[in-house]
Parts: sequence; structure tokens; C-alpha cells
Amino acid sequence: MGSWSPTIMGGDDQLDALSYLISMCGIDYNDYLEDKKVLTKKKIENNLELIMKNLDIDDYIYLQVFGILVLETGSYLSDDLKQMILNSIDYEFSQIENWGEDIRELRKLYLNDYKNKILSYDQIQKTHLLELKNLNNDVELKKTCIGIKNFYKLMESKERDSIINLNLDSSRLESIPEQVFSLESLEILSIENNSIRAIPKSIGRLLNLKEIYLGNNSISMLPESFTNLESLEVLSLFENNFNQVPKYLTNQQLLWELDLSYNNIEYIPKNILKLSSLNSISLKKNNLKIIPSFLEKNPNIKGDYFIIRD
Repeated sequence: MGSWSPTIMGGDDQLDALSYLISMCGIDYNDYLEDKKVLTKKKIENNLELIMKNLDIDDYIYLQVFGILVLETGSYLSDDLKQMILNSIDYEFSQIENWGEDIRELRKLYLNDYKNKILSYDQIQKTHLLELKNLNNDVELKKTCIGIKNFYKLMESKERDSIINLNLDSSRLESIPEQVFSLESLEILSIENNSIRAIPKSIGRLLNLKEIYLGNNSISMLPESFTNLESLEVLSLFENNFNQVPKYLTNQQLLWELDLSYNNIEYIPKNILKLSSLNSISLKKNNLKIIPSFLEKNPNIKGDYFIIRD
């Protein structure tokens, strides 16, 4: 098989299909990789006739990749095309034994998520596929809780203390359930693509957290208790409402990756250098007019910036 990863977009064949479909929409593939927002509902629908003319409906990979683009942009999906995509997913299920035993259940999980989102797609809002962070095999899956319904079931079971990875992405949450902060063994927390406005101070109780993903919400600040999270290594806050680099990011001496892209940040404070392990920072699509020399010339930090020119 072309794929090496259990995710839907996990192989070279899928990336080739993606590049081809992006070009059908009149978009340079490198521009898309730089900023996925260049692909819009209007772009897809205006080029739908051309796409359908060139789409190999017998190639399940192209069908699946196109389905993902439809979900992510909220584009029109005809009943006939929806059925073709569902058929392609069912075909994959029939081939599941070809996947390695260590990732077979994980592949089923991704396929089921995709199938359910195609079935329930209503073209009212954009939809994101499940993306499990740092989950590579079925053994790790056993220590992972996915989805709000499973989360509430977990809280009533004895297995709650064994969970180290919690994923509540795309759960239509307006706030983080308080029970989350009782999972003291948690190492990875992902609550992306929701409508969360505030992070409660209770997050400071999760002392074992190594990775936090809060992208695509409406957060504008972090609580002071965030300083307690000294084990933090990865923090993703892309596409929120931050007007400045968040306070309380000074004690995280293990933090090596910080994503603040797609916010409203205008300047970078020098105290960011207190994050002594910082290796990667993304600040693209903010309101920056200048990158300070203490950061731009720092050989230890790989930066991704976008400067606003007057």
C-alpha cells in the first residue's frame, strides 16, 4: 500500500492526489502548504466541473482526498459523490488486513471518523478530521480517550487513571469540562477546533502535561497557574485571539515548540528567551511589523514569521 501512516492523509499517494486537486483549483501547491486558507469553498465550487471531469472515480485515494477538501472548506457535496466517497472508505475497510497488526485498530479509528463525518456532513460548517497527536500504534491507543462522549464514560470508570492522551477536538465545546483537570496522569491534551474562550486556572493541576493543543478557539490569555506546567514541551495556540505573546510562559524550560500563528500579536518580548529549550516558534499571520534581532539572529531557534509591511 502507498500509505505508511494510519491517518487518512498518511502516504505519498495521498499527497500526490492532494497536489493534483489543489492545482485543479488554480492554486499553487506551495502556496497551499504555506497557508491552507488559500483553498476556499468558492475556489472548489468554481472549479468543480473541471475537478469532476479529471477526477478518477475508480481511484479511492483521489476520492478520499477530495472528500477531505470538501469537509475542510464546507463545499458542496452531491449525494452521488458522497456515496462514491463512502464506497471508497468501505473498500479500505475490506483491505484492513493488509495493514500491520500494530496500527490496524488505529487505521479503523481514522476510517470510522472520516466515514461518520461524510455521512453527517451538512455543508453548514467546516469539518475537521480526527488528528491524534503523537499516537503511532495500537498500544498507545489503549491509553487514549477520544471524543466528549467517551470522555464522560471514562470519568465513571476505573480506567481514568491510566489515560495519558485526551483528545476533545471538534467537540463543539465552549468551555473545558472541569473533570479534565482531575486526570493528573495526563501528558497530552488536545482541544482544538472548538469555541473555548478561557482556560481555567485548574489547568495548573496537570503537572505531567507535556503537550497542549488549543488551536482554532477564541482564547486571548492564559491563567497564571500555567506557570506550574514545567514539564511542557509543545504548546499550540494557533488561530486564537491573542494580542500579545501569552504571559506565564517563563517557567517552561523544556518547551521546545511554540505555535502562535494566526493571532493578532504585534511584537515579541525579549523575555521569550527565558524559554531556554525553545527550538521552533511559529508567528506567521500575525500583525508583526518587525522581528527583533534577539530572535531573528538566534541560531538555536527556527522561526516561521510573516511581517506586515506599511
